[in-house]
Amino acid sequence: MKNIVHIISSAAVILFAVFPVSVSAKDFIVKSPDRNLECTVSVEDGLYYSLSYDGKSLIDDSRIALTLGDGSSWDGTHELVKASRKSVRSVIQAQFYTKSQVSDRYSSLLLDFGSDYDVEFRVYDEGVAWRFVTKRDEPFRILEETAQFNFAEDMPSLAANARFSHKTDPWQCTFEAMYTSLDLSEFPSDKLYYSPVLVKGENVRMVIAESDAIGYPGMFLGRGEKEHSLKASFSNYPEKMYPRKGHQTHYIMEYAEDIARIDGPRSLPWRIICVGKNDADLLNNDMVYRLAAPSRVEDVSWIRPGTAVWDYWNNWNGVGKGGWTMKFEDYQKFIDIAAECG
Repeated sequence: MKNIVHIISSAAVILFAVFPVSVSAKDFIVKSPDRNLECTVSVEDGLYYSLSYDGKSLIDDSRIALTLGDGSSWDGTHELVKASRKSVRSVIQAQFYTKSQVSDRYSSLLLDFGSDYDVEFRVYDEGVAWRFVTKRDEPFRILEETAQFNFAEDMPSLAANARFSHKTDPWQCTFEAMYTSLDLSEFPSDKLYYSPVLVKGENVRMVIAESDAIGYPGMFLGRGEKEHSLKASFSNYPEKMYPRKGHQTHYIMEYAEDIARIDGPRSLPWRIICVGKNDADLLNNDMVYRLAAPSRVEDVSWIRPGTAVWDYWNNWNGVGKGGWTMKFEDYQKFIDIAAECG
């Protein structure tokens, strides 16, 4: 289907050596194509990753895992059936993006833990990402996802606190907070922050982000167990809701004990650490885009991307509830200006 947003040109794909790795190994080292970024994945008494850049340690051993509704855990303690690597060089033909083409060059490690799940790691020149891939045919629930980010040292960060919009429920926030500066060691234990979060080290920048979060709660970040670490946090599944009067959102009155309900085999969201030497590198980072699932819109011929306006952000001096809603005559002026601008 030629109009899918992520079109991988077969002529541009060069797939190098795909080969199994000895499952007796406990540590697997995966390097970026330019060899500057190195991720070590450890499978012994749990599943851990660490990260270094230009020979300098960025993240120490950090645990990843899933806890299921039946009480079992997908945490790397199952028998590792197979480990395989591959090196991919391809190009994504992008539409409606800041670039017409996106390079998709990475080294990957796929850990096969049998009939239940796989864990996939990808290391790009611009960062590292991992995800769980479920293989169960029957539906199941996920109670908790563990994703730690144990930084090797204390560093400044930019993060936006998830302000409470409804009583003391951090999940019912407006995603409108300003980013503020604080060191990793200064993250309070009783607050959560939106992803992405920027971490600024000496001659290195890192952004914790996610991609392909479909049918799954978005990732928040909070203080980790160690002195300068962060950990992921996820909203539980909303069990009971009621609509907010005069609003397009709902209040959540009751949560289930699980965070997600999985119907069958599928991949879960990517957890991403973007890496660059400076701020400009992050502006040119395509990790989130390239790891997103392809668009399911087959016919995109009708889409005309361009500039948009919205009275909520463009005219807070209008009339109506909260002073946000514009008058009919104001909308007519907006339409006339849009027509004049083509």
